[in-house]
Amino acid sequence: MYKNNIAARDVGIHLAGHCYPNLSNYKSGSNLIWTGGFNIINTEELDNIQLSSSGLPKTDFGNNNFSINNSSAYHIYGWIDSSHTIYNSRRTAGMAHTSQRFI
Repeated sequence: MYKNNIAARDVGIHLAGHCYPNLSNYKSGSNLIWTGGFNIINTEELDNIQLSSSGLPKTDFGNNNFSINNSSAYHIYGWIDSSHTIYNSRRTAGMAHTSQRFI
């Protein structure tokens, strides 16, 4: 996902069935290739990204902006693929009045 602007009342992105969406760049030699990232996801009441099955949204260094107008909701919520013990989401911004809440 590259340069999308998603505004939703409920869930911004609902991932079902072992999804691994790319919301970030990847490195090729010394270059960064931008096939994903720079997304804006704003939700009013529920989570920005929800995983109903094991998966992993790739957001590390993606320069995404997640915002939620409900302090009880999460930026990313659900089941992370158990083969990953560390999940980084660096350079992902949230709104100042909400806490960064991940899974």
